Amino acid sequence: MFGLFDSKSEKLVKKAYKIFREYLACHMRVLKNPDSEFWIKYFYETELHLEEIFEDIRLECGEEYLNNLQKNLEIEQKKSLYQFSEEEFDFIQSKKDEYKMRNKIWRL
Repeated sequence: MFGLFDSKSEKLVKKAYKIFREYLACHMRVLKNPDSEFWIKYFYETELHLEEIFEDIRLECGEEYLNNLQKNLEIEQKKSLYQFSEEEFDFIQSKKDEYKMRNKIWRL
């Protein structure tokens, strides 16, 4: 009966937190295995999934609610073990862009 009586917005927020943690873990895995096609693809797909959830939350609850959630996720990331430098973030983005070019993915 866990989650049976949660509203749609509560379920979306819980899902956002879960996927965000997975996104951070994927980020770390790509840094540890930069040549792994599997982890780069998984990171890219997790990022897309997170964006879809954010869009659902925006439609369900509004832009202000989404902004507050994103600020809370950012605070959670700062408290976690997953601390990334600007160089690491740029490196991951370049790997993701390479993956998109190799697989002819033209989504922005």
